Amino acid sequence: MTESAHVALYDDYKQLFEKINLRNQPIDNAKELRDNGIPENEEDQLLICVFPFRGEYRQLLTHCRDATTLTSEQLRECLPKALGEGVKSISIGTLPLGNCHNNEKQLEEYLYKNYEAIQFEALQPTTDLLSYMTQFTSIKKKAIVLKADLEDDGCGLEKVD
Repeated sequence: MTESAHVALYDDYKQLFEKINLRNQPIDNAKELRDNGIPENEEDQLLICVFPFRGEYRQLLTHCRDATTLTSEQLRECLPKALGEGVKSISIGTLPLGNCHNNEKQLEEYLYKNYEAIQFEALQPTTDLLSYMTQFTSIKKKAIVLKADLEDDGCGLEKVD
């Protein structure tokens, strides 16, 4: 796929997330997600980084590593720090190519179905990486970051700029 096709697909994703209005849309099966390992504490927050193309998370780490003196392991630990000290955990996922970017139901199903396969780990923030994430996203126009606040009665997603 060409770079222009990548950018066009990113724009499709961006429009999709704006259409869904992630800030106010509840996730119906929050209990199922909690059963898969999400912290029970309603104060905890989950950070989901979704990359439309395979290998882009690795590209992001490489890009950030080259711009800092941090190792890839340190980068993974500090990735969400700039999104708030309340973020206790992180998930990384890659959206499948195909019709998913045009279908919000398929997007929801992807998040539910692939949650167990998504990397889940405790965070030990060491530095602020947001500027590098933003720079990568601006250059590549592919990375999408979602932030989820966990509550007893559901889980709301919101897009993080």
